[in-house]
Amino acid sequence: MSDGPVIEQVVQSGIVTAIGFQILSNNDIEKFSSFTLLVKEDVGHPKLGLPNNLLEKCGTCGSKDVRDCSGHFGAINLPVTIYHPYFVAEVVQILNQICPGCCCVKQDLDKGNVQIETNDKCLRYIKTILKKLQVKMVGKNWAKTERKSNCKYCVKSSVKWYPMIRFKILPRDFSGRRSLQIVAEIAERQLPKRYHNKSPEEVLAGDFWDFVPRDVQQLENNKRKITLTPYQAFTLLKELDPEFIQKFVLNRKWIFLSSIPVTANSHRLSETYPTYADGPLLAFDERTKLYRRIIDAPKKIDEFREHPEYRAQFKAHAGSFVTANVIECFNSSKLHSRQQSSGAHTPGASHGVRWLKDILLSKRTDHVFRMVMTGDPKIKLGEIGISSEIAQNLLITEHANRFNLEKLKIFSQHFITEPIQARRDGKLVTLKKSIDIQIGDIIYRPVQNGDIVLINRPPSVHQHSLVGLKVKILPIGNVASINPINCIPLLGDFDGDCLHGYIPQSVACRVELNELVSIDNQLFNSQDGRCLVSLSQDSLLAASVLTRMDKDLTKYMFQQLEMFSLTWSETILNETLLTGLQLFCSCLPPDMDFNLFQKSDIVNGGNVLLCPSRPQWLARSEDGIFYRIFKKYSKKGLKYLFRTQETLCEFLTMRGLTISLSDLYLSPDPISRKILLEEVHLAIEEAEDALKCRHVVLNPKMMHVSLNYDYQQEDFRNPFSENLSVTKTSIGAFKGIFIDITKLVSLHVRKGNSIMEMINSGSKMNLLKLVHQTLCLGLQLPVRKFPFTIPTNLSCVSWNNHKAHVEPGQSFYAVIRNSFLDGLNPLECLLHAISGRASFSDNAEVPGTLNRELMYYLRDLYTAYDGTVRDACGQIVQFSFRQNDTGELDDENDVVGAPVGAWAASAVSEAAYGALDCPVNGLEQSPLMNLKKVLKCGKGRASTDCAGVLYISPNVQKCKYGPEYASLLIQSHLEPVHFSDLVNTVMILYGRREVQGFKNSPWEIHFHLNKDIMKGKRIDPKSVISRLVTKYATVRKSEVKLPALRIFAR
Repeated sequence: MSDGPVIEQVVQSGIVTAIGFQILSNNDIEKFSSFTLLVKEDVGHPKLGLPNNLLEKCGTCGSKDVRDCSGHFGAINLPVTIYHPYFVAEVVQILNQICPGCCCVKQDLDKGNVQIETNDKCLRYIKTILKKLQVKMVGKNWAKTERKSNCKYCVKSSVKWYPMIRFKILPRDFSGRRSLQIVAEIAERQLPKRYHNKSPEEVLAGDFWDFVPRDVQQLENNKRKITLTPYQAFTLLKELDPEFIQKFVLNRKWIFLSSIPVTANSHRLSETYPTYADGPLLAFDERTKLYRRIIDAPKKIDEFREHPEYRAQFKAHAGSFVTANVIECFNSSKLHSRQQSSGAHTPGASHGVRWLKDILLSKRTDHVFRMVMTGDPKIKLGEIGISSEIAQNLLITEHANRFNLEKLKIFSQHFITEPIQARRDGKLVTLKKSIDIQIGDIIYRPVQNGDIVLINRPPSVHQHSLVGLKVKILPIGNVASINPINCIPLLGDFDGDCLHGYIPQSVACRVELNELVSIDNQLFNSQDGRCLVSLSQDSLLAASVLTRMDKDLTKYMFQQLEMFSLTWSETILNETLLTGLQLFCSCLPPDMDFNLFQKSDIVNGGNVLLCPSRPQWLARSEDGIFYRIFKKYSKKGLKYLFRTQETLCEFLTMRGLTISLSDLYLSPDPISRKILLEEVHLAIEEAEDALKCRHVVLNPKMMHVSLNYDYQQEDFRNPFSENLSVTKTSIGAFKGIFIDITKLVSLHVRKGNSIMEMINSGSKMNLLKLVHQTLCLGLQLPVRKFPFTIPTNLSCVSWNNHKAHVEPGQSFYAVIRNSFLDGLNPLECLLHAISGRASFSDNAEVPGTLNRELMYYLRDLYTAYDGTVRDACGQIVQFSFRQNDTGELDDENDVVGAPVGAWAASAVSEAAYGALDCPVNGLEQSPLMNLKKVLKCGKGRASTDCAGVLYISPNVQKCKYGPEYASLLIQSHLEPVHFSDLVNTVMILYGRREVQGFKNSPWEIHFHLNKDIMKGKRIDPKSVISRLVTKYATVRKSEVKLPALRIFAR
């Protein structure tokens, strides 16, 4: 065997298409149970698995670890046989379909299935008619139903009264507890006319209830009904055809219950470690307590036997008591959908289908993990830090062969302190010594340094969100540590985001992870072409600060920081002045040349000659320095990036960078702060005045005010209209002035402000958010109108006056003049919550839905060897994936077998997830909803509006100076132009003109058109006149009588 080729043993796998559930019968419970519980202490018996209260190992399989023994089931034999709680309704339905005397099925003469009630005379008449009809048509007697001619309940004796019987469920027992009992009672409420002067007890036949075996202990006070015990119901059902019972219950063995299963200890018991206890104690759940009560039920039944009140109906009371406890036991299961009486869900508890999804269908294996991620810049880009405790529980499969046998023995001897789990000849065995490992064994060893794992942060919305990282075991807590640069492809941060990890179990999976999704094999983003990883957050901030330092570095600091780069530069050693640019140069390749925007060289021969004012050369774009490094040095560029990050983070640690309240105040002293706030308040008032003026001018209802000088204050009570276009224009006027406030920040901010350093470096934040934090929140737009009108001044006094109808108000917008730093009053907090937070989670499910549906249709599309795009069945979807300007295939960037469909779906879903941060209000359209409208199609849409995407031909692009100009021209041509949009003024003048042969009206209407708008829309007066004449002629042809008009231009 040692001379042959090494072949990995492939573990048999399959696809689970469905999971079938079935009711356990009494025989099944007895067959699968490993132990029968007899006393209350047996609920934690070692035979039921771990943990238990007697031994440290399982009493059935002998295992000492919960991982190797998931537990064993037991059984409890009930003291009396009861109805199965889930099939009592079916038993009652069957009994109501049969005659209790002859056990034949009742038949409906009209429909054949539904029972009807009729009197004796009608039955005899119908029977005579049917017999005569049968003799005439067939010439022989009709085959009778399985019914006895002497049945007292069917034939209706005239001497004694045998009324109809109805079976029903009694939901409560004698003590008021929930139980399930079957009661048989007389269905007829009134006596027949021949028994008019008698009581029901006198005319009821003495043997009426003899269709079931009577029990000596079963005495009924009321002769009109009896309680049907399970044995009595069994005597009726055993006479029926099994095929008839299967119409209601698939298996007749399920109807009665004589034992119940007991779940394993691991499902019910848990170990607790009290402070002053010698060892662990077992904690029981509610189901375990019910198991103990059912085992103790015989003692309670003996009390019923001796009690004189329950002695008459002993069996009924005993069965009711056991049934009530069994129902409570079944309802205590987590598979049961539990809900409080108030309808509120219990926090922290999951039941029913939710529990089945969270527990049974979750990845409860030793091959996956989920942990909160933290940042550690000391970890390499291709590594992930995992604690040793978690690494011991993550298992990886190794197939022992002659190449790795000695390695596995050495590893097991030095790094594994517990017995080794291995699979030999299809059986799981425990190896106590490393020398017991043989060739052909499948070893389940813990994860060690260098093992690759698949990492993702859900939701994975683009191709590069699945990353393969190598394990590095660290003395840390139960978290996963990654390099902060890796947050870029994972689209995560360190505010509580979780990472999912998957351990590959075969050699093929490990090879795929190394060759496809490792960091060094996906340096560039396949969608936008930028480099996947680059400086970010703290390292980007440190690079910006280091390259713009005014002071020189000390020799000690320079030497300490240069140790991370490990370069030897004669030029640097001979320099007397050591700058930050020189330190940054030591991290770059020695032969690196770099220029920005094809201009003068910034880096030449590894030396930075010029530091750009903008941080674009440090970003991930194609003009960034690390993009050029990855292009030139490929995988080796990761070493330069990691070395640069280490140096920059150490520099930031030595220099220090803190954010305090002085940074939020922006100004260096209180007087400058006061001046800044006054300028901001003036700008806010100017912006609000511009909004109101624009609204008054454009509002048609306020036209009389703008043209009349004799207006009053009441005319401005409600200047806002419902016209959406007018409101949008007014809001635009406010934003045009409010944007100037961001310029005030750069004028008044003190030098060395930490927040401004972060913003200027592109690390975090932006100027608009800084304005909201420190100066004012500004305009607040709700998704719809505010549910109430608000005053102009947002203060408590104005709010009280407004409610008293002293001050006017509106409900379209709100202007908050305070900032988070100064604090908001209650009214401002409410308005900000309504406008900014009310719709924060709206449409959160749209990106996931788009991603799921797009992946469903596009996940199987790939590029074939002939350049076509095909699906999994080989059918051609597209003849060529990518073409250049000449129409030829561009094969340089194409990869055969690339999942182009998944790329397309992830590109859309990534944009959809990014659009969740965009503001949503009633005046600005959400980019996410616009994307949904474009992709959504179908006949079931309620709206008639449709959206389409037009692809511009390359010929049009060449003729119209590029695709941008061509798209603008097409857009202006397709957009409808209203005549009112072109008109500036409208006047009615007295003309006094007459044309020979045609008498005109002396009045003329003059429309003055805007020349600039017409030029922008590429419209001339002739086209306007032609369109007006055509439209007016069409209207005149209708039933409306209109005079003739002459339309001309001057």
